[in-house]
Amino acid sequence: MGVDPKSLSDHQIGMIGDPKVRKEVVKKRGLGETAAQIKAKTENERESDLHDAYISFLRRYDLAYIHANPVKPATIQRGNPDFCVTGGQRYGYRSMYGEFKLLGNKLARVQEERIAYLRDTCGCRVFVWYSYGEAIRDTANFFGINLPCIRSDATKGSEYNESDATDPG
Repeated sequence: MGVDPKSLSDHQIGMIGDPKVRKEVVKKRGLGETAAQIKAKTENERESDLHDAYISFLRRYDLAYIHANPVKPATIQRGNPDFCVTGGQRYGYRSMYGEFKLLGNKLARVQEERIAYLRDTCGCRVFVWYSYGEAIRDTANFFGINLPCIRSDATKGSEYNESDATDPG
């Protein structure tokens, strides 16, 4: 006999230890992914959009970067920020780190510990961003990129039009 998969809640399905069995139960349930899986997937896609836009900005200004894709399992040390950005000679060989978070999400404990280590022990500049606008503002300010659309008194949540931006070098 057994349990009808359609009678299981998302929480109960999430407690099934074997991923293959869990996937089979979800398939038999006929409802596709659990609500938690859909939410995580949607958040990853939204964060990926921020990453893609930011990568375009970095390429436009010839800034080298190391990027951790939020959609794939981490292959670098746990807790490292999403981006390490480095400017060459024209930017004074400076480097910074940046972590994107969706509004309402918090840093994981391992991220907090790693960021504290990078800032406090290593003296690195680390930013946590909740929007693309914050990311380009902080990056432009850090590397001295003149973006006329970003004023020093710009407030959080403002709109930025970097298409008017000028290159520093």
